[in-house]
Order: sequence, then structure tokens, then C-alpha cells
Amino acid sequence: MSTLNEDMNVNSYAEIGIDKGITTMQVCKKLKSGASLYLFDTNEKCNNVKKMINDKYGDKFKVYIYTSDVLKSRDNYNWHLANLYSESVKFDYVYIDGSHDFTIDGLSYFIVDLMLNKNGY
Repeated sequence: MSTLNEDMNVNSYAEIGIDKGITTMQVCKKLKSGASLYLFDTNEKCNNVKKMINDKYGDKFKVYIYTSDVLKSRDNYNWHLANLYSESVKFDYVYIDGSHDFTIDGLSYFIVDLMLNKNGY
């Protein structure tokens, strides 16, 4: 994994599995104003982390949340990724730290690979 730094010019960041938002908040320090963050996790976790971002950074970022129950095969973030792919959404940097289960995250990897911008991470 490439460590995110300010020189990478990341305008769209996706984090699959945000838990308490520790990584997300560290990433926010390195993103420029106006960057888009796509966060995938449970409803409670996404809303908590979005609030943390808004409390600290105000409207500096565009934050999109996609909620699901990753333990249910018919309600996981791959559906959201597939929908975003069909809408031609692209990412500059993606961090997959989701369910830690190949049956879910294996597919996520392949969908995300299709969604990465040229020279994306």
C-alpha cells in the first residue's frame, strides 16, 4: 500500500470499513479542500465519523456515506460500489479495511480496481 501524502493530489478518497474513523481523520489532514470522501461501513459508524469530520473541518470536504451490514451477504458495500461504478465514479485512492473476509472483500478489490483513476492508489 502506498502511504498517502500531500504530493499525490488525491481529490477522491474511498475508505471501505472505517470503524472508529482513526484512519479517516489522519487522511483528512493530508487532503486538500474540496476533496471527496466516500465512506463505507455501518450506519452508526458512518454517521459518527461524518460528524467527527464536520466538527473538525466544517465543509472543507464533500463526505458521502454508504451504509450496510457487512456480515450479510445481500447487504454489503459491494452493492454500493457496483452502483457507483455504474455511475462512472472514480477514486484517486482507496483503502480497503472492510470485513476481512475474502468472500466480500475479494469482490470489493476487483470493483475498486475498475474504479481507480489512472495512477490511482
